Amino acid sequence: MTFANVDPELLANPTAVLATNGHDGHPQLTAVWYIVEDDRICISITESTRKAQNLAADGRCSVLIFHPETPNYYAEIRGIARIDPDHDYVFADSLGQRYDTDMRSFDSADTRRLLAAIEPLKVNVTDVRA
Repeated sequence: MTFANVDPELLANPTAVLATNGHDGHPQLTAVWYIVEDDRICISITESTRKAQNLAADGRCSVLIFHPETPNYYAEIRGIARIDPDHDYVFADSLGQRYDTDMRSFDSADTRRLLAAIEPLKVNVTDVRA
């Protein structure tokens, strides 16, 4: 599955909503920063967060990206997340460049950063603008 048919304006929105499966069976939603890289949605997470724990237990997830100007135009990406360590902040630093921030400034000395790369299994685009 690729993002070839997804309007680049949708993917330009700086914030997405990540939905993971919680340990109690309920969904857990989180606003995230992301980069589309190699036809994957890539986010930086810290090991201690609920979303990291949820994805480690069950990699199935969804990402929702709204058009920056209207919420009636959006893409839902359903997929499987692969979690890898980001020991040297290689990915976090590239994400920080997109958002003009230093991701390290959010972390303490013992924080472990992870790269969650979501392989899309299904991409749905909805456009109900008037």
